Amino acid sequence: MEGKRVEVDGQSVYYEEYGKGDPLLLLHGGFGTGDSLLAIGQQLARHFRVIAPDRSGHGHTSDKGGPLTYDDMTTETIGVIEALGLGKANLLGYSDGGIICLLLAIRRPDLIAKMVPLSANFHYNGMSPQAQGMIGGFTPEVMKMILPHEVEAYEKYSPDGPEHFPVMFEKTKTMFTTQPELTVEDLAKITVPTLLMAADRDMMTLEHTLALFQAIPNAQLAIVPGATHALGMDRADDVASAALRFLLA
Repeated sequence: MEGKRVEVDGQSVYYEEYGKGDPLLLLHGGFGTGDSLLAIGQQLARHFRVIAPDRSGHGHTSDKGGPLTYDDMTTETIGVIEALGLGKANLLGYSDGGIICLLLAIRRPDLIAKMVPLSANFHYNGMSPQAQGMIGGFTPEVMKMILPHEVEAYEKYSPDGPEHFPVMFEKTKTMFTTQPELTVEDLAKITVPTLLMAADRDMMTLEHTLALFQAIPNAQLAIVPGATHALGMDRADDVASAALRFLLA
């Protein structure tokens, strides 16, 4: 695994790369880093050239300032694909990364071979009441208790320093509660081969996940039983196995 950087619109984006084959972008979730999904990435790397970037304000990549938006994250991801000359890449995106998959498929389907959005919602109101209540109660101190590894990684690697975490926290919390705002009409425009994956006890309701599945033409759906929103880490083997069957078909 090799750490590198690529310039995207004046931003130095850090990424790690491992494996050989067709390119596959591994897109982490909120508060995560490119190696958050390493357990999945290592299995995908047996067949693909895995590229795992740290988005702006995450991991080794600095914050660009201003509000945090899924639209800007998608623009940055497009920039990474084009700057690295990947052509058509496969995508596996977890949580926020899954939302980026959806937005990118709508905006630039020419850049995607296949995609696997994992635990993604297409509208912020798709969150379950329990998840909405949990997010509403988030504070930087609470985050350190429930996601200690993610907070420790930010404080260790961020070019902005540990004192910038509360700033990123507030921007992320605002984004979670106001974005995304896609419609089923937007999703119906997606032509990219898609495998949607989610947990049966995910942060979004199963009804929302089914609406997402039904809106994307010819999409496939896999629900991981006995799992939570943390399935990207806790159920890496199940996710990687289903993703590889789809991607290699």
